[in-house]
Amino acid sequence: MVVYRRFVLLVFAVSGCAERGRSERAAGGRTVAVLTPAVARDPSAPTTLPWSLPFGTIGRFVDVAQQLGRERMLAEAIAVQRFRVRERFAAHLGAALEARGDRALIVPAARFDADLLPRPPPWRGDLLLDVVVEEFGYAAPTPDGPFVPYAVALVRGLRNDGTVAVAGRVAVNVPRPPSLSWVPGPQEPTLGADFGAHVDPEATVGGIDAALRTLAFAVAARIP
Repeated sequence: MVVYRRFVLLVFAVSGCAERGRSERAAGGRTVAVLTPAVARDPSAPTTLPWSLPFGTIGRFVDVAQQLGRERMLAEAIAVQRFRVRERFAAHLGAALEARGDRALIVPAARFDADLLPRPPPWRGDLLLDVVVEEFGYAAPTPDGPFVPYAVALVRGLRNDGTVAVAGRVAVNVPRPPSLSWVPGPQEPTLGADFGAHVDPEATVGGIDAALRTLAFAVAARIP
């Protein structure tokens, strides 16, 4: 009987700790230090199955020329709209963390490459989050389209004792190794083989912004 009572008390104690943990989380008890995100310099417009697969070397030249053309249109649309990818993604990430009940604390960091920082600057909090937006733009299964907004990020989260809490790649609307699964994201606007991203730059950039928002919430969801 004594053993049973001790077991019951232990169950209540563990349950109480779990409830307190959830309550603290809901009240924003955890602080996540977020490094200034690193972002790819230019937008991308890749295809999963390019012309080079069926047509070899000749197809490879066609792929390069077409992709450069698509990416030039995307860059023009972004410039016309004065869209700031880093700022928008950082804002989405902060909102995603706060929606989980965390407090986001921005840690300024000089980023020269689209890669994780080998040595993070001094920081305070329960977790340090380093995110690199490796790709953003529009992607399609084949050069004929349809092209939809997409984004890919490399993520690393460190606890304050230096151990790794989370690490990996998160992809929206495209498969990216090491995982071939991806998070479904916005399907509009849809661009065809002619692409035409510069025809309606506001809609084009709106699609990229939606993909970045989906990416930010997917990154936040990976944090334990």
